[in-house]
Amino acid sequence: MDYRDRNDMRMSEYEKMMNDLEAAVPEELAGVFDRASARERKRRSVMRFVKPAGSIAAVFACFVLSVNFITPVAQACSKIPVLKDLAAAVDFSGSLSRAVENDYVQTIGLSQTKNGIKADIDYVIVDQKQVNIFYRLEYETGGEAGKNIERKESTQLAALIEIGKDMPPHGISWGGPDEEEGKLRSVTIDFTDSDVPERIPLVLKAKERDTQTWNYSKDNLAVFTFTLEIDPYYTVQGKTIELNEKLDILGQHFTLTTVDIYPTHLQLNVESVETNTMWLKSLSFYVEAFGAGDDNKLESINGISALGSKDTPEVIAFRKESPWFYDSDNLKIVITGARLAEKDMEGIKIKVTEPDTGVISGRLPDGVRLEAVSKQKHADGKPDVKIIFRTVKGIDGGRTSGIYEVFEREYLDGEGREGYMDTYAGTGDDAEFTSTLILEDYAYDTVTVYPCFTHCWKAGQPVEITVMSYESSK
Repeated sequence: MDYRDRNDMRMSEYEKMMNDLEAAVPEELAGVFDRASARERKRRSVMRFVKPAGSIAAVFACFVLSVNFITPVAQACSKIPVLKDLAAAVDFSGSLSRAVENDYVQTIGLSQTKNGIKADIDYVIVDQKQVNIFYRLEYETGGEAGKNIERKESTQLAALIEIGKDMPPHGISWGGPDEEEGKLRSVTIDFTDSDVPERIPLVLKAKERDTQTWNYSKDNLAVFTFTLEIDPYYTVQGKTIELNEKLDILGQHFTLTTVDIYPTHLQLNVESVETNTMWLKSLSFYVEAFGAGDDNKLESINGISALGSKDTPEVIAFRKESPWFYDSDNLKIVITGARLAEKDMEGIKIKVTEPDTGVISGRLPDGVRLEAVSKQKHADGKPDVKIIFRTVKGIDGGRTSGIYEVFEREYLDGEGREGYMDTYAGTGDDAEFTSTLILEDYAYDTVTVYPCFTHCWKAGQPVEITVMSYESSK
């Protein structure tokens, strides 16, 4: 079956699905699928990467880009529950949107109900290094268990997800606190040192989460155990291209060794020389995918954005959205800046009690200033200390809308003992973003904190690296 035949088959499946739903297509959607099919016929056959998933996501593949870029279409989709959920599920990631567009989806279809709570694992998007799981969590509408659940207005149904302890090293990130009950949610699992296994034991813990503090309940409402069987077709998808490009930053020497390209992300790998006096902590760059009909700038990333070394504080790999499904002849990596940390960096000692609060010793990172220190006492007399810093946006060559962690969570109290604090970044204003450190029940006059970086570099002229023969490597 060729690509045109498959598009025709998609249309038949779509029409059947709409009849099954007994829902009329809003007039705003008229012609969208025909236009999408026409665009697909003009694309070159990048589909040699792709295996049809046979899922409901595949039925709507030609529809996804229209949802993302045409407001009337997105509004019309809100009238069709299935389409609305699908559009929302892929909207947060350009790479995953393009995966769905190209039928790169595996259906899972697992479901369990416990203690009046229903959990569904609908489908996954997988490659060599990353698994994106799309699931639902909701209270059971029928049955005695569902009727007896006491729902609190100040809480929402949330999930914590883990995978088997015998799994290779990995990182997990999931959606934010705005997830709605019964809607498609996502969790991303990145395997850092090995390929994605073909069988993944997954534990989903249903909990209550406070909508004011976003803290999880200590007790589980229900615990669900699933086993994900991953089609080995997807776990081999990926390509490594040699670069071996030298990069000098503030007298430090690095080599961009390789670039790994997967359906879900692109990873740029970096090595440093032992004689460097600073660790590389962040690299600001974007990727241009250009060629026949495409001119696309990839700046963001879903899931883990960087990988650190096992042996040093250095960051050795950086990720962006994937050009895997783009119709591009070659790629260009454009480096605009970086953040580095001195290897012999000392902590910053701050006086947190009146009078004369402020920095006692140590050097604040480039572009960072101390704005305020405040202390608030609880009813039991124990105080919380809040320290607020402001950082110049874009000083590291990154996007001026970008915010990031400025300080580590570890600190030393007034007696030299180690503790852990809450840190969070805020949007601030057009010129600066804020970083807030919270020391709970803190009774000392001073605290020593540790910055994530000391120096920022912004390229006077962006460093451009063309990844040749990308088309032939596919």
